Amino acid sequence: MEPKQKNALTIDDFLMVVHNPLRRKILSRIVQGRCYTLQLARELGTTQQAVMKHIKILERYGIVECVEEESHEGPKRKCYFPTRSFVLWISLQPNLFDEVYFVPGMDENEVLDKHRKYLKQIDQIAKEEGEKSLQQLRKLIRELQEEMKKLQEEEKSLVFLLNTAMEIGKNKIMKLHEKERRKMILISLYSSANGDDEDDEIYEV
Repeated sequence: MEPKQKNALTIDDFLMVVHNPLRRKILSRIVQGRCYTLQLARELGTTQQAVMKHIKILERYGIVECVEEESHEGPKRKCYFPTRSFVLWISLQPNLFDEVYFVPGMDENEVLDKHRKYLKQIDQIAKEEGEKSLQQLRKLIRELQEEMKKLQEEEKSLVFLLNTAMEIGKNKIMKLHEKERRKMILISLYSSANGDDEDDEIYEV
């Protein structure tokens, strides 16, 4: 099978790739740094053959790539690292289904005004050296993670409110349809009883 081009990947491709638990574990590990297959097998408690099988699938879809690195234990070894960025959200509620898939290829011009302060901090830290700059970076990363957690909590709240509003709307529409249906039945019965198809005043019940 020919490798898929990155720009040809679809949401269905990614769902196929990440549905496997071991592939997700491999991805969660290699985003932390380059890894070779034996290392992954040891850390994930599986066999090197199993890791290699899933690595080949990730390579085929252009999600990871391989580079050869020197080894103190012998010949060069193949290390793998992620080369693809994407975000996938799926929301399933009793009255709502939504899927969001995008590649976060933003540049600085797309950063929201309320987040500009973080961009300035990143730029400043990048210019500095030493342990102090690393401490500042760790602090900033924690702040960004907390901001994302807040957004997730806001999303939960908004999804609940949206689903509740849609449930109420659905019930109202069903009641209106039921009312109209009852009205048409009454009209039909009234006309049949009088042998008359002309419009007459009907009292709703």
